Amino acid sequence: MSYHGRGYASPAPGRSYASARHYAGEPSYAGPQPSSGPSGGQSLLSSLVALVLALAVNYLVLEKVNLPVVRPILGFWFILVFPAYLLYASSAWRRCTLQERVGYSVAVVLLALMVAGLAINEVLPLAGVQRPLDPAHIIIVSDLINISLYVFRSFNRESASLRIDFAEFSKQEVRLLAASIMAVVLAVLGANRLNNGASGTVTWIALGVTALIGVFSVRWLRTTRESVMAVVIYLVSLGLLLTTSLRGWYVTGHDIQQEYLVFQLTEVHGHWSMAYFQDAYNACLSITILPTELGQILNIDSPYVFKLFFQLIFALAPVLAYTVTRRFFNRGIATLAVAYFVGFPTFFTDMPFLNRQEIALLFVAVGLLAATNSNWSFRRRQVSLAVAGIGTELSHYSTMYVFVGTLVIALLASYAGRLFIKSDSGVSPLDTARHYVRPSELRRLANAKGAVSVGLVVVFVGIVFAWGALATKTTDAVITDGKAALTSGSISISGFGSAGPSIAALQADYSKDAVAARAGAPAGTYLPLSAASKAAAPIVNQPMRPLTAAGSKLNSFGVPVATLNSLARSLVAYGEELFLALGLVRLLLAGRRRGRLVGGQFFWLAVGSTAMIVIITAVPSIAADYGVLRAFQQGLVFFAPVIVIGSMTIFKPIGKQGARIAACGVCLAAFLATSTLIPQLLGDNLAELNLNNNGAYYDMYYTTPQEANALAWLGAQPKVLNYPIQGSWDVRKWEPTDPRSITGERVIDEYPTLVYQDGWVILGNRVATSDISLSLEPISNSIVEYKYPVGLLHDYKNLVYTDGGASIYK
Repeated sequence: MSYHGRGYASPAPGRSYASARHYAGEPSYAGPQPSSGPSGGQSLLSSLVALVLALAVNYLVLEKVNLPVVRPILGFWFILVFPAYLLYASSAWRRCTLQERVGYSVAVVLLALMVAGLAINEVLPLAGVQRPLDPAHIIIVSDLINISLYVFRSFNRESASLRIDFAEFSKQEVRLLAASIMAVVLAVLGANRLNNGASGTVTWIALGVTALIGVFSVRWLRTTRESVMAVVIYLVSLGLLLTTSLRGWYVTGHDIQQEYLVFQLTEVHGHWSMAYFQDAYNACLSITILPTELGQILNIDSPYVFKLFFQLIFALAPVLAYTVTRRFFNRGIATLAVAYFVGFPTFFTDMPFLNRQEIALLFVAVGLLAATNSNWSFRRRQVSLAVAGIGTELSHYSTMYVFVGTLVIALLASYAGRLFIKSDSGVSPLDTARHYVRPSELRRLANAKGAVSVGLVVVFVGIVFAWGALATKTTDAVITDGKAALTSGSISISGFGSAGPSIAALQADYSKDAVAARAGAPAGTYLPLSAASKAAAPIVNQPMRPLTAAGSKLNSFGVPVATLNSLARSLVAYGEELFLALGLVRLLLAGRRRGRLVGGQFFWLAVGSTAMIVIITAVPSIAADYGVLRAFQQGLVFFAPVIVIGSMTIFKPIGKQGARIAACGVCLAAFLATSTLIPQLLGDNLAELNLNNNGAYYDMYYTTPQEANALAWLGAQPKVLNYPIQGSWDVRKWEPTDPRSITGERVIDEYPTLVYQDGWVILGNRVATSDISLSLEPISNSIVEYKYPVGLLHDYKNLVYTDGGASIYK
């Protein structure tokens, strides 16, 4: 099994040279192909079909016709797929691969939708239109985008038929595609079975199929084309995301609760405004204007805009990460790199709950792809990266902050690197890191100027200032965090795999902070401190899943399963950190020895991204807001291949072939551990939401029908918002369903010493059925479970609602 950029296989009999290039690992440009372009009749027919479908969507939207399944499919095609295809098939992306064309096209359409939506949102009210984001206006905007792109393509046509890339499937390609489709189907079925109260076996099988696809993707590199591999990566990524995003019939997750709130706020008003809710979430057009546009055209239950259609978009990000890696490294390294990207737990357990970051991360990947495109001029790469920065800022503030920090550190590091690595024109690019880097790409990149410059950094800072400080006034949080980081002197050296503070210490802090929060409050605001402080709230150990038959057998041989599960996750966490450090050192030493760094500025971007993670990890005030795990997921766009190289480096003593095999084995083992495939098989682990209907994550994130009914009842009460609402974590889960009345943060923690005397207290399923409540420590993500003193509420409040799965006190 060769990992070099050339020599994967000879052209199969009957294959064209262009098709064989895919097998040889060469870039596949979807450029002009005179013999394969559609005939005039075919082009006219396809245009007529597109026109009929577009008119059908217009009719369905304007006449408010709801056709289940049909309207969502046609609507998604109309608002995103069709305009992206028009760009894809134009000469805008000349000499770009299929993956690049798709990535650039989708990103441009997403940005166009957000900017156009913002434009009509601000302009139409000046003409007396109070609901500019209603369906009629959105359909007109989409029509204009489609017509503009159709005209553009007509004058800039380039044949980029998908039939060129997907002709003549090999047996291995058919098997990989079939298995990938099966993984998606099983993921959907598994989530729905769990939602109906069945076991997570089907989802577990879907994860197992995903692991096998990874194994055979590496095994069959010689006979799998780049275009087919891109589709496999997309489908596998989509399946992983859907195992989590489709859990529950309502909005399920943590940040998505607040994201859904601002989405509903925009949709209900038919207008977006920061005046409705001065909050950083409301500043993200990716979860306000964009989902409103999708929802108005698709006409589906609002949660599924996030739960399904955002996942269809974000699943493209791993494909782009793979494509970036292929600029500099061979297919073996690129395949393992994308495996680390999608196998990192945050990808499929957290990202479906972070929709604003999903869209922003897509723009980051597209920006990196454009910045490293050696076929474009220096100025075009800079402009494209700046445009991607605009998309990132409009989508998610903290992703942009991390992106800016990465660029700044990368630029400074590249200047410092010149003192140690001096360019030597006598060194052949083919000799530079020849075991890792694709020679064809090195020839083009040898003299390419890095897109990141002082001017570009200034532009990025200007984008942040214009949108965050001037337009939405939401930069206060990052300024506060920066001041806290500079003045507190509090530094942590723990990585993302650390255990964090003890549970007892966390609860002691909660109790202390709760008592301090009461200070200065008018008499009668809270329940009497004498009663609340005496109400016992003892810590309860988080319940583990029982041992399975396989786990019991392993225990009987003296192998403690609980220790094994904990050790596996710690090894994965620290192992990836070690591999990253070794990979950076290995590439740096190779660059110093040979006179040229692998990938040039791409290497320094990996350094900048790594440094940002170190900063976020070391400063608790920043980690609390932006999260180490989320930052690491963003960083994998830049340094996933460096992790692969680091893993090969550590196994170098066993030989090149042995190191490659060992690196593949470690990557597979990491996925088996972090996806909980093995822990689920053995038991004695925390129950994951995508595989179980119990456990702390289920209790925190999953909304049961009883809880939904209780929330609907509460929202229907007269003047409900005249009183504070308190609930167990995640408190955002208990926001009233009517967002038109938002006046600020209304739901707060129901910790015993903070219970208001005159207010609502809503207890969810876990508290109502077992008296156990939860809290989450934001920096270490430690879950604290404690026995809730329900008797305190009985003594001082009235039980006004109960349905066996939720209770409300007043």
